[in-house]
Amino acid sequence: MGIPQPIIPQKNDTVCFGDTVRLSARPINIANIEQYQKLTFTWLKNGTTLSDTDSLYFATTTGTYTAGVNIDRCGNTQNDIVYVAPYPVSTLADKAKYCQDVNKFLILDAGTQDHYLWETGNPLDTNETVTVSPPDDRYYAVQLTNKFNCSIKDSIFVKNICAPRIYIPNAFTPGIQNSDQIFTVFGKYFYNYKMLVFNRWGEAIFETTDKNAGWDGNYLGEQMPTGVYPVIIYYEGREEYAGQQKYVGSVTVIR
Repeated sequence: MGIPQPIIPQKNDTVCFGDTVRLSARPINIANIEQYQKLTFTWLKNGTTLSDTDSLYFATTTGTYTAGVNIDRCGNTQNDIVYVAPYPVSTLADKAKYCQDVNKFLILDAGTQDHYLWETGNPLDTNETVTVSPPDDRYYAVQLTNKFNCSIKDSIFVKNICAPRIYIPNAFTPGIQNSDQIFTVFGKYFYNYKMLVFNRWGEAIFETTDKNAGWDGNYLGEQMPTGVYPVIIYYEGREEYAGQQKYVGSVTVIR
């Protein structure tokens, strides 16, 4: 009984860049092919002979691959079309600035693709753009998928950059219930904070770098009397608002 004409499996495939396609020139209709002494395999890409002579070839680039097998005087070839697809290209910026007190919201745009999945905590954010209003600095990530089912993930760092704001009370009433008993500075978007309170002779009687701490109207365990006390406050903003700023004023202690 003679050798049947070899049947080489066909495999047309699309993969993403960097992946491989496993092609085979081994016949599917002949068992124990190694028993034949005159056995050769050949490979061509787009009509050009390749140096590989194994039964398997791992394609990594787009092209038409021709698998060939010869067993004694019987042979056959089969064409496999491989397409290596590109990954999506994101147009999302690396970072963005946003001030919730001014802009209220920010629109992030990932560019034109086929499918989107934003990591915002909302599974319905599957469009090209997403509207966000972060209260603080944070990353937003998105998974982009094209028509070839190739996916990438990209992210943007949104910085909440606003002009520093401070509000300084002009008086407080230490020791009196149901009133402002602590002299505290209010505000937001300020950093590298330092506050000093002085007596009438220019001596610093209170100092802090903690914006959540305030003066209780005492100095060295003693209550300071009713009067006006000079105040100096240093602070900075971020980015375009960087650089030390100085507030010079006073606060009145009422007892």
